[in-house]
Order: sequence, then structure tokens, then C-alpha cells
Amino acid sequence: MSHATYNRKWQECMTEINEQIQIENLPAEGGDLDLGFHHQALLYIKYLQIYHKLEDCHDQMVHPQKQRDIKQVLEAVIIRILQLKAKLIEFNPRIMNRFVALDEVLTDLKLNPEVVEWRVPRWFLDDENIRDDIEVQQKKIEHYMALSDKPQVKAMIKAPDDLTDKRDPFKVELKLSEAIAIIQKNERGRMGINKADMIADWKRGAQRKEEKAKRKEEKGDDGHDDHAQQVFSATRIAAHWKRRCDRKRFLRMRDEEFQFLGMSPPPPPAIDQVSFATETRASRKKAQLDASQAYKDAMYEEKSWLAKNEGPDMKAELLEHYRQGILKRYEETLEFPENLDDFRTPDQPAEEAPPEAAAKDAKGKDGKKDEKEAPGAEKRVGTFDDQAESKVVTLQKHVNQYTNRWEGRDETTNFDQKHDRGMLSETMRPLVQHDVWREVDSLMREELANLKSIYQVAAKKKKKGKTGGKKKKGEKKKKGGGGKVKPCCAIDKLYKDDASKQGILPELVIEGFCKKVKPERLENIYGEFQYLGAIERVQHTYCPPPSMQMIKSLIVEHAILPLADADIRMDAPKMADGKSLVARSLLMYGPKGSGKSMLARAIATEAGATFFDLSPAVLEQNWDKYPGKNGPTTLLHKVFTCAMECSPAVVYLDEVDRIFVAGKKGKKKGGGGGGDGPDKIKKDLIAHLKILKTGIDSTPKHRVLVIGTMSAPPPLTLPGTLDMKELDNFFDEKIWVNSPDYGSRLLLWKKFMEQAGVDVDDTKLNLSALAHVSDGYSSGAIRQTVNRVLTARRIQQLKNRPLTVQEFLGPLSRTHYTWPEHWHAFREFDHVITGEAKRIEQYVQDQGGAEAPAKDAKKPAKK
Repeated sequence: MSHATYNRKWQECMTEINEQIQIENLPAEGGDLDLGFHHQALLYIKYLQIYHKLEDCHDQMVHPQKQRDIKQVLEAVIIRILQLKAKLIEFNPRIMNRFVALDEVLTDLKLNPEVVEWRVPRWFLDDENIRDDIEVQQKKIEHYMALSDKPQVKAMIKAPDDLTDKRDPFKVELKLSEAIAIIQKNERGRMGINKADMIADWKRGAQRKEEKAKRKEEKGDDGHDDHAQQVFSATRIAAHWKRRCDRKRFLRMRDEEFQFLGMSPPPPPAIDQVSFATETRASRKKAQLDASQAYKDAMYEEKSWLAKNEGPDMKAELLEHYRQGILKRYEETLEFPENLDDFRTPDQPAEEAPPEAAAKDAKGKDGKKDEKEAPGAEKRVGTFDDQAESKVVTLQKHVNQYTNRWEGRDETTNFDQKHDRGMLSETMRPLVQHDVWREVDSLMREELANLKSIYQVAAKKKKKGKTGGKKKKGEKKKKGGGGKVKPCCAIDKLYKDDASKQGILPELVIEGFCKKVKPERLENIYGEFQYLGAIERVQHTYCPPPSMQMIKSLIVEHAILPLADADIRMDAPKMADGKSLVARSLLMYGPKGSGKSMLARAIATEAGATFFDLSPAVLEQNWDKYPGKNGPTTLLHKVFTCAMECSPAVVYLDEVDRIFVAGKKGKKKGGGGGGDGPDKIKKDLIAHLKILKTGIDSTPKHRVLVIGTMSAPPPLTLPGTLDMKELDNFFDEKIWVNSPDYGSRLLLWKKFMEQAGVDVDDTKLNLSALAHVSDGYSSGAIRQTVNRVLTARRIQQLKNRPLTVQEFLGPLSRTHYTWPEHWHAFREFDHVITGEAKRIEQYVQDQGGAEAPAKDAKKPAKK
């Protein structure tokens, strides 16, 4: 698409944002408004549609100044979406459940499910600086891997780890004698088949000879009539050819009819639109890089020109202003001011305050929010809280900025989308002023100190002579500032300087704790939308497992966005229960092969995160390097220190049930287990998670996400050994990754076959039957089955021997299957670990014993 197309799309987005602001600013006396789930869902979907359009504009816009303005709007829209998601959780018909079903709202709006599908912002990986940092980090890890003496670590250089079980489910362990017996049996069978075929060929040849001799005796000496035989042969050939032509014509008509009815895919276009779009995007990206580099050069030149030509005048004017103010103060009070804050210009910022003071000022005195309303302010709708109002005000500023700067701007002659010099000067002049202010502040503080030392030294001497300079007996000079010094974090004690912190990475890579994992994208994780989710999630006591769309939405909103962007992490809202929407830790549980490790790799890939593996399998290989009681503590210090230095980072814990083992009687609560088991790191793991901050207290170094996975819940692990309380407290978000439902299985069979290079025709291969028989099998089992059947040799034979359902049944039966008792165990575990059991019990008590797992009547889900 052209530049004008994206300009129009940007204009449409800003118009829609302005409309949404007007809707959200409706006064309270506007009538009986629906303020519950449905209202929040409508806002959420609309902002998500705006986000998709803006993200396309930001990705394809070549103009550097427009791209920067769009990014600011995008970040504000993302924060508003997260605020609405927190409200959706609060008003969720399933009380405070993190998974929100929007199928009924989409049906009312007549929208497709693709509308609520999240697409991770592409600038997380495509931004020039971020891309270079990720590439440098990967090169470092590969270099350190080459220095390792472990074969499995070196192998990850060319074949990154996919975190899956490397055992082949189709491999059968046999003894040598058993293998020889099977070979002998098959060889005897092969020889018997060959002998039978040879005898059958000999019999058929003898029979043909007898028939030929018999016909020769009946017809005479010549044995055949040439003319009659030629007529018979020509007639037969003509009949066969006519039948073949009619059959081809009929098949062509049938295919056209099926394509018209939508029962078969259309023929491939002459131009591959996907490849063409990819090439177009690559060319626009190259133009973006060129325009961005030209803009950076122009910024440097403009700033230098302003500092050279306007900087001296700014400096002289500000110095004169300060000096006149100080002299006037001295003439009035015969004292010099303590600081320069009273003489600053209205546009000049005050001296920078420490982060704690800034946070306190932002919240008000004693950490409380200012409850005073602005004069003339209208009452807003009930869900319009302070956080939402501040972000809506920010969006209004962006709309006004777009109106003043870009709307109605004529760019018909700007074919190359070059930057605007006048706008560049307006952008750089405040930066030059800020530099001048800092320089003048430094000079004036020094000049003020000199004035004080010159004019007040005599007065100090007289005052000292009168009072005497002797110290009272017992009076001692205080060192350092009073009070107790807070103990430093253990990480800072072990690794005080940045050089020692940076030196941890090579050691962790060589030992296998820092890995290079196989890249994965969320768009490659398939699953069907849950079309009856809203009804199913309120009708039963046990909450049904979430769909893959719900899982991906939660992962993007609670994990990827705060992990990849520090500003989003700071501005992310809190939910109604007081917890932050940002997840510091994430627990995924489900049957083997359901996609838990694939989701972990997708999180690391989409956020550009460094991957650390603290799974029991990796720990057991390195216990000899961390012996003694302090060994686990040292290891956890190293991993989290390096993760915070390399942020964003992901700390992966596979088989987390082996780590969170319940302590024995008599041991301190929360302590690690004994022996050399992986549960030794539990205590230090809990302590290090508390270091990670969210909200306004967070910094870019806190962008670390801990991901734990489980393939077997209690009582299928070891009964009574899992510490449920510590597991619940440690992980902020819990996700049940279940086996796919019928619609998802149907989609998975088709997608995996297409990835293997086979175009599936539903009229020839019954995919519905495959989806039915694969009930209870995970997505990994379906992938293994497809890879087992569709070998290179089998794909070559497809023209002569089409695929059948029976070919997949044997390999499928050899893969992992989730038995009904296992599924019920997962459901019970999910009911407890997510807090559903406690919330329902509390609800029943509040309602006087009436069972109702859904939301009470005070907060209904209205349509």
C-alpha cells in the first residue's frame, strides 16, 4: 500500500480514538448506562481494533516523525487496553477469573473472532537499537557455547533447544536376540512372497500360452483376422479416450462448483500474495532505516546549530535573570537564598527529586491519592477511575497534537517521506534549552556558594566568638547520617560492580543454565475460538479449560507486554483484588505435548528475552559445581543477577512439582528440601522473586519473568509432596493448557499437514474422522503422528496412492494419551490453584448456602 493509504488509516484511528474519548467522558446524569461487563467489553474490543490499525501504520510508516508520534499513541492505547482488561476481570461473570469470554459480545457486534486476537507489537523486535542488542546478545551466547566442554551445549549452536522430550515415541526397545528373530521372521515372509509371486507369474504365462494355442486351432492357420482386430482395437481406444475426456470435464465442473460453494479451496493465484507482501514490507523497512538515519543526522546537526546560534543568548538571559533575582532577595532580607527554585522561569523544571519523593508526590501525602476534585469537573461513569482518566487525558493530548501537527497537512510533493525541518527545530529547541538550564544551574550554584562564603564569613566568626567553639563533653561527631543502614541485597554483596555482573554470563552459558532456544511465534500456535465460552464458564462449578485464544491473550497482556517494554510495566494497572496486572511468574500445567514449552519459547522470542533454564534436569547435571548449603543460594544469585543485567529475560522451570516439594515435619516453613534434589532452590527462588518489582517502583532491570511448567498434577505426582500453598503464592498467573477440543484438532490436523507440504482436500481425506478419533491426544501427539506418516517417500507417492485415515491410526496410538482420570485430576488441580474453590465457597457463604459459581445478581453480565 502507498504512503497515502497509511496516512488515511492513521487519520481514521485518531478519529475513532476521539470518539471513544467522547463516549468515556459521558456525564453521570446522561441516563441509565450499562457500566458492567458488556460496557467494558465494547470499549476493550474497540480499542483493540484501533490498536491493530495503529500497529500496522507504525510498522509500515516511512516518515520518521510520524512513526515516533504513532508509537506514543500506540503505547497509550496499549495501557488503556490493559486498564479495560483489569475492569473485565473485575466484572467477569466468572468471579475474578483471569480468562474472559467475549463470544457473546462479538456475536452482538457481528464481528469475527480474529478481532480479539492479539498481535505482539513488531517494534519489540524490529526497532533498530533493540534488534542490534538482541543480535549482539545471541552472538555472545554462541561464542560462550563454543567454549563449553559439554556436547549438548555445543550442539545448541546449530540446533537450538526446543525444550521438548527428545525420546522417540515410536522407538521400541529390543534385545539383540529379539531383533534378530524379527528380522528372520520378516525375511522368511519376504522369501515366501517372492516365491509365490514367481509361481503365479509362471502359471499365468502358461495359461496365456494355452489360450493362444487354442484360439489358433479354432481360427485356422493364420490364427487371427487383421481387419476385424484393427476395428475392434480402434473402437476400444476411442471409447477409452472419450470416457477420459468426459471424466476430466466432469471433474473440472465439480471442482468449480465446490469452489463456488466454498467446499474446496480456490486455485493458487498467479502471484503469491504472501510473498509479495513480505517483499513489500522488507522494502519499506529498508526505506524506514534510511529515513530514520537521515533524521538522526539532521537532529544532531539541528541541535548543534541551535546550541551555537541560540544557546549563548539563552544562557546570558537566564544568568541575568538568576543574578537579578539573587541580588533583589539580598537587598530585601540581607540573606542569600538556600537554592535557586524561587528564581526559575515558568517553563524551567525544578531540580530532579529522588524516585521515592517523586512517587510520593505523585500519590499525594503519606502515599494517599489526592481526593480533591478539580473545580467544575463533571462526575464520570462509575468505572472511570483515576488511572483511566489520566490515560484518557493522555490520549486526548495525542489527538490534539495530531490535529495541530498533521491533520490537513499537504504532502503531495513529499514522495520520499523526508522529515520536516521546521518541526525538527521545534523538537530540538527544548532539548537545547534543557542543556542550557543544567549548565546555568551548575554555574549559579557555584556562584551562589562563592557569594555566601564572601559576604557571610564575618558574621559566622562573630557568632562563633560569642557562643564559643568548645564542644560539650561527650558530644561526638556523627558519621554518615543517623539511623540504621539498611542491609544491602545479597546480590549486591556478592557482585558489587558491573564488570563482575557481566562476567557471570559466560559461566552460566558454559554450564548450560543460559540457553539458545528455538525461536517460536505466537501466531504459529494454533487453536480454535471458543464459541460457547460465555455460557460454559458460568454453568458449571468447575471452570472449563480456556481456549488457545484466551491463553494467548492472557500471555500477551500479563507477560509479554510488561516484559518487553519498561514503560508499559510501570504504567500497567492494578486489578480489583489489589494485585498488579503484570505477572512476575507464570505457571502452566497440562498433559505432555499440550504446548507449554512452546508457549515459553514464544514468550522469549516475542519479547526478545534471554533464556535461563533452572529445570531439575539441568540442576542435577551441575550440582557438583555448587556443593554445600550455600551452593543453591550462589546459583540463584548468579542466575537472577545475570537475568536482571540481560533484561528482558525468562527463567524457565520445567517439572516445577519437583521443586515445590512440601517440607517435612519439624523443618522451617518455606525451607528447601534435603539431599541433592532440585527442591533445594525453593527457598532462594521465593526470595529472589520478591526482588522483581512492578508498577511505578519497577525499572528496566526488573523485566524478568519466571515460567514454571507441570505435566502431572497431584495426586499423579507424589501424593502429599507438592507444596500447594507455596506454589500458589509464588506464581502470579496460572494457566491450564489442555488437550485441544474438536475444532482445534480439526485445525491442527490441517495445519500440520500443510506444513509438511501436503495440500489437504476435505473431500478426499476425512479430517473430521481424524479429529474425532484423536480426542484426548495433545497437539504434540498430532504433530508427531503427521511427521511419522508424511515422510519424503510417502509424499512422493501421493499421486498414485492418496492418503487414508487408517494410515494415521497406528502411529497416533503410540503417542501420549490423556486418560479421563488424568483430565479430572487436572480439573481438580486447576479448581484449587486458581482460587476458584475459595471464591465459590465464599460466594455460597455470602448467599446463605445457595450454589452459584457465576457472578451474583449485583453485577450481572448485560447484553
